[in-house]
Amino acid sequence: SGKEVIIKPLQPQAKQLMWKAHDGTVLKVDWNAVNSLIITGGEDRKYKVWDSFGRPLFASKPLEFSVTAVAWSPNGELFGVGLYNSIRLCDRTGWTYSREITETGSISSIAWTSDCTQLAGAGSNGAVVFGQVLERKVEWQNIEALLKETHKVLVHDILSDMTEELDFRDRVIGMAVGFGYLVVTTSLQCCIYLLQNLNTPHIFDLKDTVNYMQLGDKYFLMVDNNALTIYSYEGRVISQPKFQAMRPEVFNSQTVSLSPDCTVLIDHSDPKLVRVFETTTGKEMGKPIQHV
Repeated sequence: SGKEVIIKPLQPQAKQLMWKAHDGTVLKVDWNAVNSLIITGGEDRKYKVWDSFGRPLFASKPLEFSVTAVAWSPNGELFGVGLYNSIRLCDRTGWTYSREITETGSISSIAWTSDCTQLAGAGSNGAVVFGQVLERKVEWQNIEALLKETHKVLVHDILSDMTEELDFRDRVIGMAVGFGYLVVTTSLQCCIYLLQNLNTPHIFDLKDTVNYMQLGDKYFLMVDNNALTIYSYEGRVISQPKFQAMRPEVFNSQTVSLSPDCTVLIDHSDPKLVRVFETTTGKEMGKPIQHV
């Protein structure tokens, strides 16, 4: 009937999973490797979020027109929804952050950049629209950092009501704040600011676009498509934990944990395995911990 979503396992003997997803024909579906969530859009003018077992997590109210495009950002934090002359930006739980009117006809496809900061929509009238994700905010204690423009971050101290403006040469990709530091990555550089003195950051060049950052007490880690690297707050490389068949691009806050002594990673090839590495050397500490 076209109203169902089917998950067909790659193993020949495994049973396929099927469920009714929409009251009208399902027009688009996208499955994210990082969060394992599925989004669908249908002729019933709704978009929905599902887990990988087909259980519903969110269903939108009927929109103005059929949902003709859905697409996850690579990190699984946001997704885009396209319909006639309109495109929406939503968070992973389904709630709409913003809605933009376009002159494209029905949006037939949405694609994201690998750094999750921009998306493009293809319209049925031949037009292509581009969007930039702004107003992203990170918080720690009394500090807020807000991406106000593509090259500008505002740092606000809630207690003193002081705001400082940080300008960057290149487009800002990511931000993280904590443990007395603000770390900002652009398309080409990493800038490490001590919150007590935002005038003299440590800056070093990046080889690849950073997909994920996590700050710790003594060190912080950054993940790109090729490696997971642990740095000091002076910008010095401490270690690069790795294991066989590791896919750094899928690491996120749910699969990585950093401490001064050890770094813990969930093995994505077998989610029951937890691997523990020494933070300062990157060497694996014993055999993986296996859950039943």
